[in-house]
Amino acid sequence: MVSARCQSEELVLTRRKFQEAEATLGPFHPDLTENLEALAKIYESYGETRKAKRCYARILKIWEKVLAPDYGLKCFLADILGIPLSKQPPKILYKPQRLIHLNENLLLGIGENRICFIHPDDPGLCIKIDRPWDEGRYNTRRKRMKRVFMPWLADFSSNREEARFYWKKARRLGEIFYLYAPRCYGIVTTNLGPGLVFERIFNDDGTKSLRLGLHLKRHPEDAEHVLELLKELYQHLTETGLLFYSWSSPNFVVQKRKAGDRIVIIDWKSESRPNMDFPAIHLFRSLAQRKMEEKFLSFLERYLGPIIGPIPIGSDLES
Repeated sequence: MVSARCQSEELVLTRRKFQEAEATLGPFHPDLTENLEALAKIYESYGETRKAKRCYARILKIWEKVLAPDYGLKCFLADILGIPLSKQPPKILYKPQRLIHLNENLLLGIGENRICFIHPDDPGLCIKIDRPWDEGRYNTRRKRMKRVFMPWLADFSSNREEARFYWKKARRLGEIFYLYAPRCYGIVTTNLGPGLVFERIFNDDGTKSLRLGLHLKRHPEDAEHVLELLKELYQHLTETGLLFYSWSSPNFVVQKRKAGDRIVIIDWKSESRPNMDFPAIHLFRSLAQRKMEEKFLSFLERYLGPIIGPIPIGSDLES
């Protein structure tokens, strides 16, 4: 009886904290997600899954709203007419409690669609920032038009894609997902716009885990071992029902551990899309699985074939 009363008081208190935070911060402030997650967990402990799902859906809505791209009608018309636009500061839909300042001294790397920085408060974390819509080596006008007229291909915001994946898939799978993935710690506001915070991957000796391509370049004798690690990763994806299509060296790091080495996928933004104009294969699970296998085998041939020769295929993938 006392326990039930305590739980009831906890629910009332948590709900009140959320309402007060919402009134103070506004409906789309990322700090609200902490209150919503606490509320969802209490609902789950009561067995009220429907209310918990509503809280989680609200969190996802906040993330998607905050990480919305700045490619609007004005940018679209400028693209069509070929008119250059002056650079605008990133749009922030809320008043941040704290602004994190990022600079080139914290730069980790520049990707096709995002820039990655070391978190200034914790070197064990990194912050991913979306690059402006008119930047990026592969962000051509043609591809932007395809994103407008065929939005199932890709989002303008890679951060929003990855945030959506983490909330839908990682939350469903629980701790088993993090066997081969870094943890995501939510959104922060920076001088370069909203950013997603992720765990950085280090070896047991404290050194930074190397990207797969760089690891093979420095340690070609490790190729056979890397092949076995990649097979383990592929088997994990098939067993958990995850469809991963971005088989490219920059998306993986090799982590050296006493408990056993592993390959970690550090970029999940394209997990749910096969990068095809008409992704009908998602209507049939077997076809989607076959597509992933084709990309995986092509990846092995490209990165490991030149070192160790022909790659075993077929049933050997599951050995």
